[in-house]
Amino acid sequence: MQTQPVMLVEDNDFDRGLTCFVFDQEHVLNDVVLSRNGEEAVDYLFGDGDSAESGLLPALVILDLNMPGIGGIDVLKRIRADQRTSRVPVVVFTSSDDAGDRAASFAEGATDFIIKSGSHRKFADAVRKMVAEWLTVNCSKSKRGDDAD
Repeated sequence: MQTQPVMLVEDNDFDRGLTCFVFDQEHVLNDVVLSRNGEEAVDYLFGDGDSAESGLLPALVILDLNMPGIGGIDVLKRIRADQRTSRVPVVVFTSSDDAGDRAASFAEGATDFIIKSGSHRKFADAVRKMVAEWLTVNCSKSKRGDDAD
């Protein structure tokens, strides 16, 4: 059985690279689908992208908010509006510490909201925590069909 990928929607090359580096360090077995902007993410999920063709949805979407073109909130709205993707966990991982962005993210159905740190160590620690929480614990529960703690 094929493992569900992790989708990383991030326009910053450095942030993408550091996130993938931590995934390697943490031995994440899921393939990582990289989307450099909202358009690529929407195409992957709903257009002619790999997810639409294979029917294999991401186990987790890690979503930056502030991107050119289709922004993170609009991608989140599309994910939640479609029956196929409405239950996919979406962690907003952003440099924005704006309370309005946090409120808008949760109002549109974000599963979590994590602020990126300017410190490489703290950034990496946040990614490690995300891996532990959303790829190890929650995905293991959903594969067992156990939604209770």
